[in-house]
Amino acid sequence: MANMNLGVADCSQGDFSKAIEYHEHRLAKVMEVGDFTRESWAYANLGTSHMYLNESNKAVAYFEAQKAWAADAALNMGVALTIHVRAARQGHPHR
Repeated sequence: MANMNLGVADCSQGDFSKAIEYHEHRLAKVMEVGDFTRESWAYANLGTSHMYLNESNKAVAYFEAQKAWAADAALNMGVALTIHVRAARQGHPHR
């Protein structure tokens, strides 16, 4: 978490290159442990940092990677809600 916070702080101070270093390090760590939520955040932060450096191709690539996780999250939410509705219809509202 510290690398992400340092990266966000550097980005807010205008040191986008340093922010990218922290976010890349963070991305590598969360990928190692399979933390998909923080991986999505790292992609978003990397995209934002590259956007501020006018590196639109890199920014778009990171935002695309982040979007893939967002799509997975939306799909999983839809499945969970479907299961909840089915359970409620069968008389099991707290499943």
